[in-house]
Order: sequence, then C-alpha cells, then structure tokens
Amino acid sequence: MVILALVLAVFGVVMAQVPIPASPPGFTFGDGSADAHVQLDIFVDLLCPDSKAGYAVIKQVALNLSSSDFRLRIHQFPLPYHHNAYTFAQASHTITHALGEDKFTIWLETVFANQDAYWNKETENLGQKEVTERIGVLAKKTFPELTFAQWNEGMTGHGGTQMDADTRTAWKYACTRGISGTPMYLLNEVPFPADASWTYDEWIKALEPLLTGDKTIKADASVSNEAPAMDTMATNSLHGYDFLMYLGAVGVRAMSWLKDVPMGPADPILGLTEKFNKDTDARKVSLGVGAYRDDDGKPYVLPSVWEAENRLIQAKKNKEYAGIAGIKEFVDLSLKFAYGDNSKAIQDGRVSGVQTISGTGGCRLAGEFFARFLGKNTPIYLPNPTWGNHIPIMKDAGLDVRRYAYFEPASRGLNISGLLSDIKGAPEKSVFLLHACAHNPTGVDPSAEQWHEISKAMKAKNHVVFFDCAYQGFASGDADRDATAIRQFVDDGHNIVLSQSYAKNFGLYGERVGALSVVCKDKEEAARTESQLKILIRPMYSNPPIHGALLVSTILSDDKLKKQWYAECKSMADRIISMRALLKKNICKIDGSTNEWNHITDQIGMFCYTGLTEPQVERMMSKHHIYLTKDGRISMAGVNSKNVHYIAESIAEVVQHA
Repeated sequence: MVILALVLAVFGVVMAQVPIPASPPGFTFGDGSADAHVQLDIFVDLLCPDSKAGYAVIKQVALNLSSSDFRLRIHQFPLPYHHNAYTFAQASHTITHALGEDKFTIWLETVFANQDAYWNKETENLGQKEVTERIGVLAKKTFPELTFAQWNEGMTGHGGTQMDADTRTAWKYACTRGISGTPMYLLNEVPFPADASWTYDEWIKALEPLLTGDKTIKADASVSNEAPAMDTMATNSLHGYDFLMYLGAVGVRAMSWLKDVPMGPADPILGLTEKFNKDTDARKVSLGVGAYRDDDGKPYVLPSVWEAENRLIQAKKNKEYAGIAGIKEFVDLSLKFAYGDNSKAIQDGRVSGVQTISGTGGCRLAGEFFARFLGKNTPIYLPNPTWGNHIPIMKDAGLDVRRYAYFEPASRGLNISGLLSDIKGAPEKSVFLLHACAHNPTGVDPSAEQWHEISKAMKAKNHVVFFDCAYQGFASGDADRDATAIRQFVDDGHNIVLSQSYAKNFGLYGERVGALSVVCKDKEEAARTESQLKILIRPMYSNPPIHGALLVSTILSDDKLKKQWYAECKSMADRIISMRALLKKNICKIDGSTNEWNHITDQIGMFCYTGLTEPQVERMMSKHHIYLTKDGRISMAGVNSKNVHYIAESIAEVVQHA
C-alpha cells in the first residue's frame, strides 16, 4: 500500500502537468489493427542497446502473428542520461510529420543500426548544433525526399514547434504509464514484466493464451484469479485511479519469474544448529558450530572486550563511514599483530592492508584480487580437507579450485610428502591457500621444520602464498607463536597475501572484523596494490562496519588492555587444550585403548578431527543426540567438564557398534 500511495502521488503530479491524450501517442508497426485481441506497447530509447535488442525480437513476433490478432505500438521514451536521445525522438516526429507515420519504423531501425556513433562518449566534444546537423545528414541519407525546409521546421534547436510538443507529450504519456526505463512493455495497457533478454519463444508462450481466445493474463495458479479479466482491459483504456488499482492488483505477478528459483541446499554446519534446536532430548550436545563456549556451555564475551566497549561508549564515538579501506589505526595494528612489532616489511612501508568483513570477506576480496591480476581461472590450491566455505568463495571469484594433499587418515596427521609433491606438481605461479595455525577442520598443523620445507618448495615454483589466519592467539594461547609461519614466509622472501579474522580470538563473531594485507616489493608497489583493493571493495560492500574494528583497536593500542586480552585468550586456549586431554582420557578409560586416540591431543585449536566415519556420526546424532559434522569434526569449544564423559561414552559406543 505504501508503494501504491507513492505511485498515486507521482501519477497525480504528472497528470497535473499534462492530461493523458485522447489518442495515445506512438507508432503502429506494420498494419496491426486497433481491434486486435492483443495490444502490445513497447517503450524504447533510440540510443539504448537494450531497446535495440528488445525491438529485434518483438518485431519477429509481430511479423509472424496475424494483424487482426496482434498489434504492436512503439513509443519513444528518451532517457535523460543518453544526451542525444531527445534530439533523435524529436527527429522522429519531424520525419513522420513531413513524410508520414509509416516512415517511423525505417527511421527507428536506421538509428538502431548507427546508435553507437551517437553515444555520449562519441559525441562528448560536439555541441548540440553539430549533433543535430549530423542527425540531419543521417535523416537525408535515409530519406532523400526529405527537404531541408521540412527538417528545419521541426529541428529549430529551441523548441516551440509541433514536433517538439509531440515529443514532450509522448514522454509525459510514458511517465503516466509508470515507464522508468527501456525497453518496457504494456500488454493490453497493463504493465508486463518482460525485458530485452526475452526470446521469441518466451514471447509466444506468454501471448498464446490471449491469442487463442482466453483473454486472462496467466501467472501462477495461486494468483491467476486475483485481477480483472484482460478482455475488459483491451476494450477500455485504463486511466487514473482505475489504472493504478489494477497495477496494485497485478503487482504480485511481476514477481512470477521467481517461480523458477530452486530451493538451495541447507548449509551443512548451520543446518546442524537447526536440528539441535529442534531436539527435545535433555542429553543433547552441539559440537558443530565453531564458536567458543565457557565451561557452562554459554557464549563468552571477553572482559577486555567489555572494557573496550565501555570506553567507546564513554568516548561517544560517532557512526561516520570508515572509508573504503577501513579504520587506518585498526589496519596498522592488525599488521603489527600478524607480522610482528619489529617487522622489517612494515618498517619499509611495503605491506598494504585494508579492513575486511571478517575472514570470509577477506578471503573473497583476495579471490577477486587474484582473479583480476593473475587472471580468471587461475589455479588456487586448497588443502584437502579445508574450511567448507573456502571452496565456494574461490569458485565464485572465478578461480580454478584444486586440492592439495594435507590430512593423512591412517596417522590422523599431516601428509607432508603428498603436500610437497602437490606443490612441486602445480603449475608455476599457482595460488596456495595455507591455514596459518589451527587448521580447520583437522587441527593438524605443520611443524616448524615442515613449514620450512613448504616455504622452500613454494619458492622454487614461484607460487603465490595466501594465508588464512582465523585463530591467532587462540590456537596455542600465544599470538606470536601462532604467527610463526606467516613471519617465516615473509623472512623467506615470499610476497604473501594474508587474511585475518578476529571472530574467534576476540570473540567478535557477529561484529565481522578482519583485515587483508599484501606484502609487496616496495612502497610504490604497496600503494598501487592498496588502490586496487579499494577499487574492488567499493562496488562489493563500499566500506566495512566500524564497531568491531574500534573494539580491536582499543584493545591492541592500550598496553594494559592488550596484556589483559592476551591472558584471556590464553585462558580460552588452555580450556580447549584441557578438554582435549580430558576427552582422550575418558575415551581411553572406557575402551581400554590409548594409542589410537593420541590425535585428539596432538591436534590444535578449536576443532578436532576425530576420525569417526559417516555412519558413526549418524549414530552419534540419532542415538546419542550429539551433533557434529558428517566428516567427524567436533568443535572442542562445545566440550566441557559437565558433558565430556557423556561425549566420550558415546564415541566409544559408536566406534564399537557402527
């Protein structure tokens, strides 16, 4: 109703300026009859490529239908951002006034064939008089019988002629019909949701019910009887309030194209939460979603974050835009956090950085950057397995997603030989995504020596190294230790790309805080790189949210608060580590084995790759009401002192029976 009220208001304003003419303006294509069952009006801009495309198809429709059944009327609607469109529309009326309306179609198709010569860029250095003269040359070439006197009668350059009045009337008529772009269509005077992409077959399918005698617009069965029959529309011109009431009645039909949109699959991880929430069993445990919980199973906000929030409230910070690259202080602090306070690369000014929408936003921005400057379909190698979102992020960015060996099921550890083999076998200058620490989902990280081997192999093939760092500080409890691989690769001379997230380590899941940085050759390269990142950001999300970034900046810029955060982050990591030990101890106590569960404590970070098979996972959920991903990954954050024994019992049971 709000939209309808707005349309009524606009309609009233336009109607006050000019009444709808008794005989609507426009030009009939061919010999279509005013008594035809189907009356189709197309509104075009002679300089609009979409109008050209839409007309080409609807012309074929008109040529193949009987003139007694179908009439096509063409209306000019010069768009204001096509600088020469109005002059061409005025020329149309000048030509048809002098030579007859049957010349309009010839003129229309001539202009369509030459429209690119009259676009804004091609005529930007010409005055209006020069453009009009060029259009006159085209008109004389098309119609040799057109005299200079006839041309000059309509094309005075200052209006005041019948041809100018006809052009204005046609434009205002289109406005009263709700036309706002081109091409747009009225079917028996009712707005019809077609566009320039429609094919001949689509048009015939849409018109067929009207052509065969059923005069009602067909849409989904659920809405087919909600609006008046089309035969009454065809014989009675709709004006004013009646027209707008009908527009409101058929508005829902304009969305009928959505009927072909398929239902997407549920997110496999978030879907677990839905199942968990619906489960009424008192024993239920959620081990799916990667968000930290305290020992009571409750969401946890770090005290340092509360303190930072209080400081922001007291400071009465405004809510202005951060700028395309985000909050500079936050970006600078993020770089030092990852690369180290004494990073030579930062001191040399050769690290460019921008704020992102957490890790997902950082990965997508990196993917777009790779696609633009390494090329679409550039190979990007992801570990097998990896965080599930990595794959669609990089595919949607236009990269060729490939996998490299990572997890070794037999040992439940790192397949270092397979990893190095895949690095060496990949095409030179491929992108390799590496988890900086606390690999998701396996929790298996390379050792210091293995990182050195990986770096050396990457260097030999000139691969582009892309680190995704979502757990700095949360993995081991030591933020500097968790950044070891990042700093080593920079020291080894890699121009790495790094995505940082503050969701897990600062507990800012819903604030969407992150950064993306690129280590460059020098200052000048860093400046160019940042400029291109900003160009990618602007149409993607314009600028990032500020609140979470201000929280992180407040903490990292204050020595006392930073020290407090380090202690709190370590306590979260320590609780996860202690739960690993307790889970392993309980399982071993129940089933009597020890060696085969060492991987629980060997792995690091929020997730544990248990090694449970898919049938065992199904039994965990159906029999024990413990929810985890089908690959056997559990979030250790969901394990606490109150449920660890039940989880251990359940794991031992499914291993024995599934």
